[in-house]
Amino acid sequence: MLNLPASGLSLLEEMKNMFLEESSSDFKISCGSEEFPVHKFILTTRVQVFKTMLGSDKSYNEVKDGVLRVEDISAKTMKTF
Repeated sequence: MLNLPASGLSLLEEMKNMFLEESSSDFKISCGSEEFPVHKFILTTRVQVFKTMLGSDKSYNEVKDGVLRVEDISAKTMKTF
């Protein structure tokens, strides 16, 4: 059995901390002049649109570029999500 040291945080807290951690992100959402590092796994688990976009169909430009550009939402609004 693998015995790893616990951080003292719950799994939910760890996931929240990981969500915007750039070093392990594999996708970005761009709003205005800001980019938010995100994780495809979390996006596709929570939102059907991302599951479709980032799933098996690689024809979306966002998938090829690794960046989803959102032009109708401000960075301030995006931070609240």
